[in-house]
Amino acid sequence: IRELLDVKQFRAQFEGFSTNNYRIKVTKGGVWGQARVKISDDDGRTWSKEQTLRPVTHVFNPDGKLNDQVVLKFSDQEGRLGNVLPRQFDFNSEKSAEFDIDSLGILFPEGIEFVYQPNPEVSYNGSVQKKEALISNGLTIPVNVTAQELLLGEGENGVDTFSLLAAMERALLANDGTAIANRLGELELAQNQILKQQADVGNTIRELYATQAKLENQQFEKERQLSDIQDLDIAEATVDLKVAEANNKLSLNTGARLIQPTLSDFLR
Repeated sequence: IRELLDVKQFRAQFEGFSTNNYRIKVTKGGVWGQARVKISDDDGRTWSKEQTLRPVTHVFNPDGKLNDQVVLKFSDQEGRLGNVLPRQFDFNSEKSAEFDIDSLGILFPEGIEFVYQPNPEVSYNGSVQKKEALISNGLTIPVNVTAQELLLGEGENGVDTFSLLAAMERALLANDGTAIANRLGELELAQNQILKQQADVGNTIRELYATQAKLENQQFEKERQLSDIQDLDIAEATVDLKVAEANNKLSLNTGARLIQPTLSDFLR
């Protein structure tokens, strides 16, 4: 169906920020107040129970992830459509009613889907590469952490700290105690995420200090050896060399005399 229809004709627009992959699928065709939809927050793997499609539909699966206050809004030709128009209709109720299709807009066919692209509060455009320092022959160590690891929640259990704080702000402004309580566990995960990276940086610093001390000891030893060579007494070294040479010749001569003559020696 999505290949046969131009979804843009429905003048649908998502509003809000979230890292979830939302999908809204029409399971029963009709106009607003009659059409029924299911909502997925994990790109279609699980779905919510059916609910009424309204001009302003809250994109939230009660059995899924936490509510990020994302809404799907439709508009009329004048762009002023809402869930309630005085003396015309009120879609805040789950009750279906008969409305004039021409006054409500386009008929939504069964099977059509509206797909939300993840839209986080903060988009990071920096480098995702780690800088590494050479601390020994063939041995390097990372000297930084990435924004994804620290704040943007890289990995399966990662937490997008900026999106979390924005969601907490919305819950506080709305005085939504349930939403705040539901976010406390996620807030603790975000704190642990930062503490873990802090601990990793601390371990790296300790390794760098240990390597620095090792290199300083090696440098001191090399300088001592170099000093022994540079401070050598040339005259004394020459005498020692001559004595060693004489001793070597004496040893060779003595060894030669100790070798007994053979038959080949007499034949010569």
